[in-house]
Amino acid sequence: MIILKIKDYIKNKKYHEALDLIEEIPQIYLTSEFYLYKGICIQLSDNSKYNLSDAENSFQKALELDPENIEVKLELAWLYFNVLDEPLKAENIFREALENNRMKLVESIEGIIKIALDENKFTDLNEFLKEYNNLIISDSKIKSLLVENELLLPKKTIYSIK
Repeated sequence: MIILKIKDYIKNKKYHEALDLIEEIPQIYLTSEFYLYKGICIQLSDNSKYNLSDAENSFQKALELDPENIEVKLELAWLYFNVLDEPLKAENIFREALENNRMKLVESIEGIIKIALDENKFTDLNEFLKEYNNLIISDSKIKSLLVENELLLPKKTIYSIK
């Protein structure tokens, strides 16, 4: 299957080969996933045939085909932030992705709670409720991000490093 071959090329950093495969696919068969991979390959390759606006356009096309695709939103947001130096655009897209995920996360947590209550697994539920916070982002990850960017932080931060 061609998508598996493209993923394998990307995994092995063969971005030119992946782009060549994608270019061979008739446009009517290109899905959001193909445009996602095309944007990634354009971004990571040194192919002079493409530029960064082509990567952006590819991600935008992927979102047109699948507006809820979290992976595409994240790739586009990182492109805006790390490559195109457009932090406000990046933040808006990160927030969209976060909101999409929040709804799914809430539903997942609700399901676990209902199952635990239905099965009288109160000990399991109690443990889950203590730990669910780490499902989103662990305290250690937040701390490492803050430490990495310590020089950028104001002297008083809302989230204290322990």
